[in-house]
Amino acid sequence: IADFLKMVMVEKYNLTETNIAERFADTRDTLCYATNDNQSSIYGLLEQDADFAIVVGGYNSSNTSHLVELCEEKLTTYFINGADKITADNTIYHYNLHTHEELETTNFLPEKKPVKILISSGASCPDAMVEAVIQKIAAMKILASIYILLFIFFCSSCGPSTNTAKDKKVIPVDSAAGKIEIYDVSALKLIDTNATIKVIGRNYNWSEGPVWIPALHSLLFSDVLENKIYKWNEVDTPAVYLTPSGYTDTTARNGENGSNGLAIDANGKLLLCQSGNRQVARMNAALHAPAPDYTVLSANYNGKKFNSPNDLVADSKNNIYFTDPVYGLPDGEQDKTRELPFEGVYRISARGKTTLLIDSIPRPNGVALSPDEKILYIASSDVKMPKWYAYNMDTSGKILSGGILFDAKPSKEKATVKQGPDGLKIDKYGNLFCAGPDGINIISPAGKLLGLIKIYERRVSNCAFDETKQELFITADDWVLKVKLHP
Repeated sequence: IADFLKMVMVEKYNLTETNIAERFADTRDTLCYATNDNQSSIYGLLEQDADFAIVVGGYNSSNTSHLVELCEEKLTTYFINGADKITADNTIYHYNLHTHEELETTNFLPEKKPVKILISSGASCPDAMVEAVIQKIAAMKILASIYILLFIFFCSSCGPSTNTAKDKKVIPVDSAAGKIEIYDVSALKLIDTNATIKVIGRNYNWSEGPVWIPALHSLLFSDVLENKIYKWNEVDTPAVYLTPSGYTDTTARNGENGSNGLAIDANGKLLLCQSGNRQVARMNAALHAPAPDYTVLSANYNGKKFNSPNDLVADSKNNIYFTDPVYGLPDGEQDKTRELPFEGVYRISARGKTTLLIDSIPRPNGVALSPDEKILYIASSDVKMPKWYAYNMDTSGKILSGGILFDAKPSKEKATVKQGPDGLKIDKYGNLFCAGPDGINIISPAGKLLGLIKIYERRVSNCAFDETKQELFITADDWVLKVKLHP
């Protein structure tokens, strides 16, 4: 009712997001405002003069990642998840949240005296972890004087919560995981504003690539960093379904090793983007008896290995479309084992031929097809140019025309969780349900933002419908969630 009244006011008084508060007050969000307080505080801290910043927290924490982004705008910033990332020989091992890689910087402490260091931490980062970092720096003999600008963010919770080993903000089981926001009345036929967003799985490292399996009445999803696929159904809690899922070699390897995107082909076989193996593969075993035995469908283009296949979709004729960004490579764009000079979008024909469709989209990520399989949708998670694209194809899969469908940059700039576009799926009406800023963005085929399934405190990676398309499953950082849609 509130959303309906809001849309009536918008239409009657020609309101925009900048002036809607003059006539409509949204008081439904009861989530704590610790994240916003943290952001305001870091702005004040950045007004101080400092040589560099150290942000302490979990690499998958959206709150901490945003603090890193804010600090990076003004000064050199090192993102670490513990004191062990700093060594006595003046080396720091820090995470690049844009390329998803850990970097090594030597002589990070300058010789000047005193050294001014800004130290901050995420909302759920234990105080002891920050203290250990400070003590580690203070004990380094290279420095005679250290001046530390310290601001530790304390999490103010709406209910009881504890810190976890993975440094995620814990939201109590009986608390809301998110909310539904309506931007256009047409979205009201898709989802109820009071729909419950339920967490059905917790404590994963990075959940991704969900796919619904009607034959098993189960959801499969990847844990990319754990090299595993999990299975969930209404009866059991999520359990390991398949491992290893993306990297089958015995040689130790950094980077994103597990499977990422998953799909089912027209023959009912499981398809996998294997980030670690850098290939698209099909599981040979039956779905009810999974085994890590794979047939490679495509591993290279013109003899050069792919970067790290990320997401895929299969059409009704068993043609496969997939994206190949650099995210899974141990050193990202600069990885020494990289063989292709671009990030591509490809098509594997039913006969096994691999064709390059697009090589001009930076960081191609999610991919999907329209219900009639004539339009190919692609998400770009590029930091500077986050967008969703739409391309018209002929019956052979050749690109005829297309371009930008929706620019995500404005949404990302005003979002609480400032992530770029990721995985996406298409509903029965042709609307796009897209992982992106603040959650699942609902976008019409014409490129209009209709609504948002907002997920609190987590970066959302992908989503999947059940066979009726009346239930949506969402992978979000260490969570897996579900929400009911209108029939």
